[in-house]
Amino acid sequence: MKKMSYYLAVCLIAVMGVSMAQAGETGDVHLEKKSAGDIKKQTAGLPAGIDAASLQRMLDNPPRIPPLPEKKGLSWLPGNDKIDERIRNLLATSRSKSGGALQHEATAKGLHLSENNLLAVALSARSAQELQQLRERVLHANGKVVSDFENTLYAYLPLSAIEQLGREKSLHRLAPQMVFPTPELPPSTSKDKPDWDAGLKLTGADILHKKNIRGKGVKVGILDIGFAGYKKLQEDKVLPVPAAHKVFSASEEPEDEIHGTACAEIVHAMAPDAALYLAEFEGTFGQQIAAVNWLVEQGVDIISYSMGGHLGPHDGTSETDRFADQIVTKNNILWVASAGNEGDYWHFTTMIEDQDRDGYVDIRTKDAPDKILLYVGLVAFSKFYVFANWDDWPKGPEGESLGIDLDLYLFEKKDGQEDGLKLLSSSRYDQNSYIPCEEVIGEGTPEGKFFYLLIKINGKVEQPTRLHLFNGMFIPFDSFGSVGIPATAKEVLAVGAVDV
Repeated sequence: MKKMSYYLAVCLIAVMGVSMAQAGETGDVHLEKKSAGDIKKQTAGLPAGIDAASLQRMLDNPPRIPPLPEKKGLSWLPGNDKIDERIRNLLATSRSKSGGALQHEATAKGLHLSENNLLAVALSARSAQELQQLRERVLHANGKVVSDFENTLYAYLPLSAIEQLGREKSLHRLAPQMVFPTPELPPSTSKDKPDWDAGLKLTGADILHKKNIRGKGVKVGILDIGFAGYKKLQEDKVLPVPAAHKVFSASEEPEDEIHGTACAEIVHAMAPDAALYLAEFEGTFGQQIAAVNWLVEQGVDIISYSMGGHLGPHDGTSETDRFADQIVTKNNILWVASAGNEGDYWHFTTMIEDQDRDGYVDIRTKDAPDKILLYVGLVAFSKFYVFANWDDWPKGPEGESLGIDLDLYLFEKKDGQEDGLKLLSSSRYDQNSYIPCEEVIGEGTPEGKFFYLLIKINGKVEQPTRLHLFNGMFIPFDSFGSVGIPATAKEVLAVGAVDV
């Protein structure tokens, strides 16, 4: 059988209830740094198109670190420290940009801005009374409340109303909502049609079907960002008429996205008598809450969620994890989430250490104090997006972080200069007013081209803290800690897939 796509396999396991991977990987493990020999072994299994010899030469001859730009915070931006720095940055940008240009800026900052300039935000308070006051202020400002969880309100706000709301006494923090990335699907061809019979045999589901165990009486809720093409497959008798279908978005219009439809195909193939409930949300956490609450109202037995993200702590304590845990325990629902697609060279992790005290995170120290991490461009992506996240998240609205401030720099070699580096992109947020994340974004990268990543430490690191890098092909790489949110939740069944 051809390689079964990860997002489909997750749905398969959701119906059958078979655990293929352990959720979380949240243990406090102090990883040993990679040696040159360790890294050389990793390069042996890289995809075709990667010049392993050139890669090894770069590893053996790390370049000198060039002078870096001066660190500049964004404290001059309008608003106050209650308002997340990305939002203040967008407010400043909105004075000179509008329309598509402003939309592009918002997306680049990981923000969700609707076509009519409503920003998806999370407003936290310290009490239920303050939360109710915030709800009233949002409605008065022509905003729209989507959902709430614990002491946080998830809403859409006009950009013009944010500065005023930032001065409300009842507000503890105004931040962007978590936005779950759209899963990238490979282009399909006529040769990629699913071989359902082979899939049923490989999983043993064919034996269950012969015993008339086909999911009858089971309600499966599929939580996803789009079900494009479902109606056509329904007309072709490939998929059943859904028991219910609802869209949760600012526009309330369905998205042109096939990811959920692909998941529904596998669910139906594995359990053809199960009833399907389709909950489509636009990718923000607030709309996800609303969609899940609707699924609970429908009485589903299983929630299949073949998505996830990495914005937040990876130890099961994020707001997304806590919400999923609550849904499972209060409603006796099986929530199945994808462990993620970063289990191989798409993830790098290390402890934030600087043994020689030069101000940069150590990448490997067994045989050399390397500071350079390699990033490899692949032709499949129209733009690169490298995301850094470290375990310095406040524990709840009243929690405090350690104040670890890191910056991320992406370099390429200068033409004709063996040791020269050119700075392509950097991310230098001030973590005193920002979450423990950095991200570098740029246009598409040629297949097989190598880049250098450098992580700078500003100030001291008082205790061992883990750093994660996602969304690139990294050398070295680690699978440990790559599980996405909410598969990290304690009550969620995290599943993965392998080639067969």
